[in-house]
Amino acid sequence: MEYKDLVNEIGEIWKSTLNLNEIMPSQSFFECGGDSLLAVRFLSKCAESNIPISAKQLYTAISLEDLINMIYKNIGQEGKSEDMVSVLEKGLRHQLLPTQERWVDGSIIDINHFNLGGLFYAPKGVTISILKKAIEIVLSRQEALRTSYKKSGNEWIAKVLPVDTAKVLMVAKHSSYDDRLEDIEKECTEAQQSMDLEKGIVFKMMYFPFERSIGRILIIGHHLTLDGFSINVLADEIEKAIKVVMSAEELNETPPLQPYHYSKAVEKWVKSKEAQEDARKWLSLPWDSITSIKPEKQGKGLLTSIKTLKNSFSSEETKLLASLADTYKIRLSELLLGAAAFAISKWSNQKVQGIDVYYHGRDESPNNIDISKTIAFILNTYPILLDYQEFTQSNWVEHIAKQIQSLPMNKYSFDALKYYDSSVKDKFFNVPKNKIRYNFRGHMKRIIQREECLLKPAPDVELFGRNRSPYQTEKYFLMLEGDIVEGSLSFGIKYSTDLFNEETIQSLINETMRLLIDVVKPKELVE
Repeated sequence: MEYKDLVNEIGEIWKSTLNLNEIMPSQSFFECGGDSLLAVRFLSKCAESNIPISAKQLYTAISLEDLINMIYKNIGQEGKSEDMVSVLEKGLRHQLLPTQERWVDGSIIDINHFNLGGLFYAPKGVTISILKKAIEIVLSRQEALRTSYKKSGNEWIAKVLPVDTAKVLMVAKHSSYDDRLEDIEKECTEAQQSMDLEKGIVFKMMYFPFERSIGRILIIGHHLTLDGFSINVLADEIEKAIKVVMSAEELNETPPLQPYHYSKAVEKWVKSKEAQEDARKWLSLPWDSITSIKPEKQGKGLLTSIKTLKNSFSSEETKLLASLADTYKIRLSELLLGAAAFAISKWSNQKVQGIDVYYHGRDESPNNIDISKTIAFILNTYPILLDYQEFTQSNWVEHIAKQIQSLPMNKYSFDALKYYDSSVKDKFFNVPKNKIRYNFRGHMKRIIQREECLLKPAPDVELFGRNRSPYQTEKYFLMLEGDIVEGSLSFGIKYSTDLFNEETIQSLINETMRLLIDVVKPKELVE
């Protein structure tokens, strides 16, 4: 292990164990507030990271720097390549996470203007001072919110920066917005356009005070630093910090794992036998059989031309479809995808459909690390290739189930191998890029409603401002979307009116639903 890697690894364990924002290399463990119980926790975390350290070394080291030099000798290294202070001043650096690598793969117009977030009702009693202290707590716990991203040649590097609330908290221009809703929209728009990846300005908050009603809080984060699941985690973190500040208590909770830990877990996983087997399975898919669908029109496909059409099954039909999926040992989302791909195959006359699938779950991670409370762009993307050459109206479910079940179990493995495993990277980059993607949110609307929470979403969607540059385009031709809303399965297709006719998209939705209804609604229900 290189000296700088050891400094970063020990430094993170040191901070999380002692609940510190910054490190003082000249202070010992006990000068920083450590005791015998915390020492046990520190040593345990070091053991989990395979760092050789004894209790005697921790107790006798006169400083953190002294301790790290002891450990460095433990692993058979003499001397050190850099001074510890200089290493820390450079900040913790790591490769972009796999999904981040995929996201920046290609050109993105106005890359700084691409955010996620929303408007929330301000909790009663909240002030600018309270929010500032809360932001400081959140920034200390979630490094993704203070990370800069810089491109050097063909590579991007993420660097964790010190806590700086001034980069985050934007001050509203007026003392009350009761009769100034248009000003909220204007200031939200300015906030949406104020991100700067290179400077680490990736997280913004703004408080809009009201005199006659509840105030609003704008919360946005750049998409490169968080995914859709992270929005709810972020809201939880802010809410937790506000409660701590308002109660004048301390937050005695171990910080979650950081993007750096995820990056290191991926590095370790791609060297495993499991990773090698997953690589074999991904590369053995019928990539040569894919031909990309073609747009009907030759427009630019700008973001301003994007439209979504959708329809929903009844709750009764949804239950029948869920039961059918269980019978074939696949997910309801996969059953819906199979029908949609079948409809597209018949329309395009292309027998093999390649579709990139988004997987929001945090239940799967390299080496089973806990990322349930980690803010990061971790959403997994993996390809599904479905061959419809031998399908009929009656047996297509059985066929797609067999093909889906043959895929690697690890949803994170495709991008992990593509961007982190140099031995197979070229092969993964040579496979065709799919032009259709599938995003099944699955109760995401219910998750983000936060009805029982202190920080509740405000209904002022129109005031949120444009979260993406109007000059951007979608890299996919068709974006399939599924969700469960109040017990009903919904299916939609997002597309550009510059590229496809509305009638075509509507017919694909209708055919998808017909295929599923025909399977689950026998004669007694059709009648």
